[in-house]
Amino acid sequence: MSVGVCRLGKALPPKNCHPVGIASLFMVIHTRTMFLFKWLPGIFIWLCSAFAVGAPALGFDKQALIDQATEWVARNSQVEEKQVVIMATDRRLKIPTCPSPFIIEFAFPGSEESIKVECPDTSWRVFVGIKITKYMPALAYSSDMPTGEILLDEHTVAVSTANSSSGIVSDRTALKNMMLKVAVNAGDLVLKHHLESTIAIFQLNKDLLKGERIKQDDVTIVMKPAKKFGQNYQFPEKLLSNASAANNLKKGSLLSEQDLNIVQVALVAAVNIPKGDLLTSSNTSLRDFYGKLPSDTLTTSVDSLMIAARKTINVGQPIRLSDTKEGYLIKRGDSVTLTIKSGVLEIVSQMVAKDNGRLNEQITLINVESNEEVRGKVTGLGQASGI
Repeated sequence: MSVGVCRLGKALPPKNCHPVGIASLFMVIHTRTMFLFKWLPGIFIWLCSAFAVGAPALGFDKQALIDQATEWVARNSQVEEKQVVIMATDRRLKIPTCPSPFIIEFAFPGSEESIKVECPDTSWRVFVGIKITKYMPALAYSSDMPTGEILLDEHTVAVSTANSSSGIVSDRTALKNMMLKVAVNAGDLVLKHHLESTIAIFQLNKDLLKGERIKQDDVTIVMKPAKKFGQNYQFPEKLLSNASAANNLKKGSLLSEQDLNIVQVALVAAVNIPKGDLLTSSNTSLRDFYGKLPSDTLTTSVDSLMIAARKTINVGQPIRLSDTKEGYLIKRGDSVTLTIKSGVLEIVSQMVAKDNGRLNEQITLINVESNEEVRGKVTGLGQASGI
């Protein structure tokens, strides 16, 4: 959009002046005093010359304003002068000679996009756009690298950049366990979308047969993209020290937990245990067991558990809680030691059980010599107390 410059309310002839674009970046604000001169011919001549085609890009006065404004903005924005651009090079903007230094301030509070420049001697002022190039810390690649390269500290250098793109990496700690998804060139900025996280995976150095123990020298740690390998590949190295091969494994294989039989301590039957027999240290033992075990497998000694086999348990078989039941400490026909206390007096006699009894249950006992029957409370294996 443009308008013609007028004098005394009439449009000027085209040969004396031309339309002025009001959307120009620069807007000169004149004081009221200048408007009270009633459109004197001198003002008309000044306005036309201000927008004359073919005027030089910069004059002495304009350069002085730019130099002073550049220094002022750099100082007040705490940047270097080379980061500041004063957008006052439009040839239509004419700067009058100002005997004193210009008074400069930001045009709007909290904004660094424009400044107001004023000559204190003439009350002339202008609003001028500015651009401040902000430099930020960044990392750049120190050499050309292919896809899949694991990033180390020496692969990057610290730089400053005016690039404001999102995803610029400036902290080397963000590169830990990262590899390149794309090939890069020396000097390229390190960007987040170049990178993908990795995990440590164990790779076999030799063939292993099923059941063969895995030694530390049999594996090498390699870094692989985390997205391509699930949780089964992520396990602590110490797990290998108690593992054997679950299947025949070839050299170069990447190990997952499914490839391993982890040694576990399990309670197993040392002999065939008939249904109903108590589990004791004489018919069970704790042994190392390779492979998967049911979650209810017993892993401690059973002497104090007072449990019996719910079914026949074969020798070498891991014993599950579901294979057991509360055991009879005394069975019908068993010889039972009966203890009767009365004050400080204690009488011990041998009896025969007429009932089966669990811990703390009451059973009937018989004296085989007198055929006298008494009631007793089960206190342990083959033990009862008088009631």
